[in-house]
Amino acid sequence: MNKLPAYFKSWPTLLLSFVVLFSACKADKTTTEVNPTTLEGTWEFIGYQRINEALDKGNDDVQENPVVEFKQGSYGGSTPNNAFAGSYTLIENDGIVMSTPSSTLANETQWGARFLSNLPNASHFVMQNNQLQVYLKDTEGWMVFQPKK
Repeated sequence: MNKLPAYFKSWPTLLLSFVVLFSACKADKTTTEVNPTTLEGTWEFIGYQRINEALDKGNDDVQENPVVEFKQGSYGGSTPNNAFAGSYTLIENDGIVMSTPSSTLANETQWGARFLSNLPNASHFVMQNNQLQVYLKDTEGWMVFQPKK
């Protein structure tokens, strides 16, 4: 009877090991993290925009806009009355996931409270005309930021 050399006998086990190894390494494309350097910097929030509508800059009583700084997976900044901080992850196709921000406990202005409550609703962002536009999941609009000087 013909006997196969020893290395032919172990190839099915070796092949199965490679299949298991490579299938375990396969990543879900919708949540693959990307390098966050494109978002880093300090940005002043200037308002909300909706398609075919004027920029909503808040009521006349808004005297100070929130400012946010993005840095290596974390963000922080200030509203008219509070400081806040949180974390973010950038995913494929300019997607962004932002945690609910932690904030100091001073009474917040309506403008500041609206800003803070919208951060965790971010879905993706676009850099356009020297502005950062952060699109929101629950609306047909986006938050507009300009670089803070």
